[in-house]
Amino acid sequence: MISAEEAIEKLKEGNRLYTSIDTFQSDISAQTLEHFAKNGQEPYAIIISCSDSRVIPERVFHAAIGDLFTIRVAGNVIDDHQLGSIEYAAGHLGTNLIVVLGHTGCGAVAAAIHHDPSGFIKYITDEIKQAIGEETDDYKAAVLNVRQSIRHIEDSLEIQKDEAKGLKVVGAIYRIEDGTVEFLEEESDTAKQTQIRRIREMEAIFDRVQEWLKKTEDPVPNAEIRELLGKLSEYYESPLWKEDFAADEAGKLPKDLKRGVLSEDGIYNLLENYMK
Repeated sequence: MISAEEAIEKLKEGNRLYTSIDTFQSDISAQTLEHFAKNGQEPYAIIISCSDSRVIPERVFHAAIGDLFTIRVAGNVIDDHQLGSIEYAAGHLGTNLIVVLGHTGCGAVAAAIHHDPSGFIKYITDEIKQAIGEETDDYKAAVLNVRQSIRHIEDSLEIQKDEAKGLKVVGAIYRIEDGTVEFLEEESDTAKQTQIRRIREMEAIFDRVQEWLKKTEDPVPNAEIRELLGKLSEYYESPLWKEDFAADEAGKLPKDLKRGVLSEDGIYNLLENYMK
């Protein structure tokens, strides 16, 4: 089975081909059908896409029979049924790449932004509403929705085990206007890793100060603690703390990440008492 990186390049090349041709051709010969019937499947990518009839992963990525393990649901949302299918393809078929494919002009996203549907549709739009918050821009909301689905997938312990072996989960947006696919993995991964690293660094400083408070009877911080408090104060007063706090409130941070430094009362009271 090819690696996640190789699979991404294959998808990108397939999309470039898709946007450069006017008609689609695929091998559906009797020999091909018989081959897959006898030998099973080895899809190189798992695609979770919207059910929108204008978004057809096998066409969008110029893929053939046996290439993609496709899961389609309105709004490309994730619940236990989708997650079970994903775990099967990753764990039993050995596929190393999972792509959550959102798209522009998504009716489910639009319904979440502008309406409050009833019936079973509400299950879909409520999930999307949780993902997008107050966002009303179509594209930005689609990206937020994709990222929430990625988080749900990566919360799976089975997926985490497979990630340790080389599995990768990425997001992408299909533009129905011109057929192009924009992969989000580079930007989102780098930004997320930077944010998590920053929070962990600040959390370590916060813990060190809290440890000092438990052990000391001296109300006056020493030079080391004053320096650490200065770093916490600089962080708390910067836009970065607000960004990290908002990410935590929106459920965008890993569940196992310590977040005492993101407790507004905790860090505010600490700095108020010792930075006078």
